[in-house]
Amino acid sequence: MPGSVDAAGDASSNRAANPSLLQGALSSLRSAGLVDDDASPLKQSIAAPTRQIRIDWNATPAVTLADVIDLVVAMKWTASRLRRGLPCRRFTNVRTMSGAVDDVPPKLMAALDHLRDIRLVVPTPRRCLPAATIAARFLQRRGIHVDIVFGVRSHPFEAHCWIEHDGVVLDDRLDKVLAYVPIAIGAL
Repeated sequence: MPGSVDAAGDASSNRAANPSLLQGALSSLRSAGLVDDDASPLKQSIAAPTRQIRIDWNATPAVTLADVIDLVVAMKWTASRLRRGLPCRRFTNVRTMSGAVDDVPPKLMAALDHLRDIRLVVPTPRRCLPAATIAARFLQRRGIHVDIVFGVRSHPFEAHCWIEHDGVVLDDRLDKVLAYVPIAIGAL
């Protein structure tokens, strides 16, 4: 299946790599619970998302000064956190679920619409970590809790993050995030 995680991606397949460096990396992955003792790659302990939110990118923007201020505050807060190497206050391997997963709350949809509109006026980072952290902080300032999900894939190795609410992907395409194995969930 295109975009799926290749299970043959253990570190021993790279013949040019330094053996002591590989052993150190494997021991770090073992201690984090990401590989078994036989060095099989990436156990999936966090379930993959199954839905994404649909945003109408052609809607007429409705940007207020308060929205712009909230986004600028979120950008400054994110820049400060990332400079210190602290994108999230805590990490877990369990998603926050409010119970009702069939519908996206209207308050969340309205906040995402505002975020979309503001990003048309105020340039924001497009790299996944700052973009996800800014969006999560923006939504948090509106009383909406979201999870920042961190995922990896093995071939080629790549890491990615996105935001979710009750297991629904909010800021990315579902087909893109399904190419990654979720390894941690961060909360602001």
